[in-house]
Amino acid sequence: MEINNATKILPLIDKYPKVYDELHKLSSKAKRFKNPIVRKTIGKKATLEMVSVILEVSLERIITTVKSAIEASADIPPEKDRKEMLKKLLLDMHKGVDVQILKAQFKEAVGDITSYEIGQLEQQLINEGHLDPKEITKLSDLHVELFRDSLDMKEEYETIPGHPIHTYLQENLEIANLIRQIRSTLGPDKI
Repeated sequence: MEINNATKILPLIDKYPKVYDELHKLSSKAKRFKNPIVRKTIGKKATLEMVSVILEVSLERIITTVKSAIEASADIPPEKDRKEMLKKLLLDMHKGVDVQILKAQFKEAVGDITSYEIGQLEQQLINEGHLDPKEITKLSDLHVELFRDSLDMKEEYETIPGHPIHTYLQENLEIANLIRQIRSTLGPDKI
């Protein structure tokens, strides 16, 4: 695939998610390309030249960044293989394999995950009958520990106090604190 000023950005982002990540490192304005409205309007026609103007970054730097991200994407396993590897890691954890060994395997083979993906994987393992929901609940903290390094790398999103997302996030933080307090009071074997 030839990458030049006329190359459309959305097909690149869809095929190589790392392109978005790298553009976002250049400018936080890149988050616009994840907005569904932008994707359906300007996103369909946006070329790398337009991206350069939107992000206020030189076209040469945009093209270099995109090419590097595509090359780096060659090392990332396809989504199906990635999910299977993640499921294997979680199942190995439930079998008692050392978390440090699993962390190393995760970092080498997968590298990145979101908390949403962890939840999806847990649900998929329950649906497929590999794990019991009670077991997932009991070991949820271990799952987070396995993926903590990747989760810690995620940037914090800025939200405005009073905005529904800000309120939702604050409520979740409070719920997490209450759960920690309950667990510390009752002990881990009671929950």
